[in-house]
Amino acid sequence: MMNKKGILGLALILTLASCNPLVPNDETSSNGFDLTNSTSEDSGSGSSNNNSSESGSGDSSKPTQKKYQVFFYNDKTELYHTSVNEGGSVSYTGNPPTKNNTSTTKYTFFGWSEDSEANYTSALPNNKLPKITKDTYFFAIFKEEPIISNSYTATFYSNIGEVYATVTKTKGQKILKSDLNRSDDPVPNYSEEGKVITFSNAWNKIVNGVVEDKHYRFDSYGGYLDMSDDETQADINFVANYYSNFIKYNCNFCSYDGTPLFSFDLDHGRTPSESKQFITDSLATVNKVYFEPDYCADGKKYSFVGWSTTKGDSVSNAKSINNLPAVYKKQSYYAIVNLNSSEPVFLEITGEENYGHYKVLSFEEALNDNYIIVEGTELTRFYENKVMTNNLYNVDKVPYNLFISDNRIKTLGTNSLTNISTGSIKSLSISSVETIKEKAFELFNSDSDIAVDIDGKNVTTLEKNAFYKAGKIRRVSLPKISVIPENCFKDSSIYEPVLNSDNLTKISKGAFSNCKKITKIDIGKNVSNIEYQSAGNDASLSPFSNDTYNSNYMEELTVNSANQTYRSENNAIIRKSDNALIFATNGTTTIPNSVKKIAKGAFVGLNMGDATLTIPSTVESIANGAFYKSPVEKIVYQGTKAEFKKLCTASFYNLALNYQLKLKFDFTDVTNQAFRDVFPSVD
Repeated sequence: MMNKKGILGLALILTLASCNPLVPNDETSSNGFDLTNSTSEDSGSGSSNNNSSESGSGDSSKPTQKKYQVFFYNDKTELYHTSVNEGGSVSYTGNPPTKNNTSTTKYTFFGWSEDSEANYTSALPNNKLPKITKDTYFFAIFKEEPIISNSYTATFYSNIGEVYATVTKTKGQKILKSDLNRSDDPVPNYSEEGKVITFSNAWNKIVNGVVEDKHYRFDSYGGYLDMSDDETQADINFVANYYSNFIKYNCNFCSYDGTPLFSFDLDHGRTPSESKQFITDSLATVNKVYFEPDYCADGKKYSFVGWSTTKGDSVSNAKSINNLPAVYKKQSYYAIVNLNSSEPVFLEITGEENYGHYKVLSFEEALNDNYIIVEGTELTRFYENKVMTNNLYNVDKVPYNLFISDNRIKTLGTNSLTNISTGSIKSLSISSVETIKEKAFELFNSDSDIAVDIDGKNVTTLEKNAFYKAGKIRRVSLPKISVIPENCFKDSSIYEPVLNSDNLTKISKGAFSNCKKITKIDIGKNVSNIEYQSAGNDASLSPFSNDTYNSNYMEELTVNSANQTYRSENNAIIRKSDNALIFATNGTTTIPNSVKKIAKGAFVGLNMGDATLTIPSTVESIANGAFYKSPVEKIVYQGTKAEFKKLCTASFYNLALNYQLKLKFDFTDVTNQAFRDVFPSVD
């Protein structure tokens, strides 16, 4: 680097050799120097001309003022120089000097110093440069800082060596799932016979080439990868985590004629006897109707021999369920019976009691004695194909399965299943039936300790009251029905009606009235008419409501998302046309913000007990009788007391006085309000 004397000498030579001033006549140089505080008569190399002018004025008494040269350097490069009168000042206001960064070092201009090797902490800013009393050199001083990256990169691999995605984020920022910019899942790099390899929606960190056990997932709310803050400070690698499941095949067991009896899913390479479901069901079925199915036809019974994958196979090929081979595909099995040996079929007739027992008759005896009446295609008294060991058989404690095997029977007439209530009827097959008349199931299975499943797969017509006062029925499937008629299941003990059929369009008034055992319903996509009925006192009852206090135990309710008329939210049915909540369950403790109206009868008869119900301020009206016979302990309204009173009258609650006295209200402006605090005119 040139020393100070060498620089000064060079500067003086250049100054004397120049005929033009280095600095324009304005106060600030074109190179960014501020000379407004300088006491020199001029700046730059033209200062000698100014001296000549002074001496030529004839005023020899005025002393000549000393001038000094001032230089500004950035390393070896001269930025600018000027001459300044002794005691004058100068500052630099142009663009700050720069020094190129290296890959590891960052340089930041900090000020000026007469020492080119000075530390940045002693550098002076422009406005604090010293007075000029000599020729002066100012050198740009820079602060040196190591470059530290403010970002990190996460690399995601579908398997080692194959990049799935890379993401660069600012340190401290977590990774969003959307940052991966991929809609497909990472593909595994291995396979196993009989198994499905699936991405587990989780990632494992790779540390020093080793895959750690800890799983990292994107949470379902913000979509952030569940890294700690420490892990967001440096580059990080992840590899996709996979899990494997056996391919499952459906094993469908059928009767001799192909009628499905039971089914279960089985892992690839397993045998039917290894199914836990099969073992459980087998032990629970006392008389093995499903697992050793006899075949009945033409008034005769053919004994069960075993199973085969071929329908109607020979007896010699039949195998027990414990000897069936492993499965490697979806498989059907058919009961094989000995068609060469048969015995008469006896029919159990309900209603003919003899000292606690039931009379067992042959088919011919039943017809001749008019216990069974088949008029055309209508059964007016039920019968069951069942083999009995003697003519008097007590069925009080034996679970058994009822089925109608006569394909001539298309109609269950009035009272045809009435009072079949002894024993524990496990299931009922009415596969040939197309019409069920009024009160066909009255008191059916009412004394049983087991709830029956009823498969009415071919029923197309139901009369009103068809299942009126029916006993324990767990599930009724009626996939071909378009209308559930009036009072169809009224006062029955049905647990789970199947209402999600695509054919169902209407649920008539009172259809499930007083069905106190229903805890959940699922309404199909084409239901467009849920019919209400008046109950007096400004009350209205839905098809699922009970007109008594604390009588509705329903907790779960859903509506198919494709339904154009209704939707479900917070276990309530909401009419789409006016956003009216028309039916709530005990699971509806918070009314959704999307609800604008609470309709008449919406909360009728619920067993809400001491629940707290929250009503948003978005609700615009509450109909009279909306909470008829459905007491709650507290209502929290997310608005003011005055706003709530505008929504409704005291009749919205419509309960006996003792329930009104227990009810409390909380509002945004006042809490713990009694009913009479809100509606003082109530008697």
